[in-house]
Amino acid sequence: ECDEKFTNCLKAGNGSVTLGSLMKMAQDAGIDINLPRGRRQKSKTQKKEEQEERTKKTNRRKTWIVLTTLTLITLLLRLPMIGTFQRWDAGEYFYTVGTSVQDYTFTLPNFLYNFSVAYHLNYGFTSFIAIPLFISARSATAITLWQIIFSVLTVMALYRIFRTDFEFTRSRAAGAALVIGNVPLFLGLSAYCTPDYYLAMFFIFALYFQAKDWHVLEVFMLLMM
Repeated sequence: ECDEKFTNCLKAGNGSVTLGSLMKMAQDAGIDINLPRGRRQKSKTQKKEEQEERTKKTNRRKTWIVLTTLTLITLLLRLPMIGTFQRWDAGEYFYTVGTSVQDYTFTLPNFLYNFSVAYHLNYGFTSFIAIPLFISARSATAITLWQIIFSVLTVMALYRIFRTDFEFTRSRAAGAALVIGNVPLFLGLSAYCTPDYYLAMFFIFALYFQAKDWHVLEVFMLLMM
């Protein structure tokens, strides 16, 4: 009987009854047929992606705060050293390389002769300190500023190494980087252009580049040593 009535409805249908008729009947029966207001409900995937994005932004902000703090502390500890008079071995390196860059001719024999200070094969070190001396001849301020900049970069590299290789927490990595980068020996040598200080910096940079998988720069730092 039901099938028969359904078949009759299909044959006799004239389009006067539509979905709207059903909606009107539902409304008359007290059923709320209005569309839901407000934002559409998000899926679990969307919620997860948004949460991950918020977490990334928070981590980036925290990392920049830590790096800025490390930079400021490292700079403030070294600002009184600007213009330090280069004494003892540092004075010899400073004077010799400063003399070498004056009227320098860019030839291999000239480089090998003038940059092997005290007959030591420390061309990486002497080439590095020659850069500020080229810009400002025998300027103690230039050489200390140059070393302070790279001291800051070294402390930041230490922080990254502790975070990546040792999986330290953010605060623990920052503390370790500050302690190592500002112990009396490291802090004192940052004002003097000696091969020992640059050897330590080059080694730290090599470890940093190795952690980042930047192997070309890693090899370059090892060659500078």
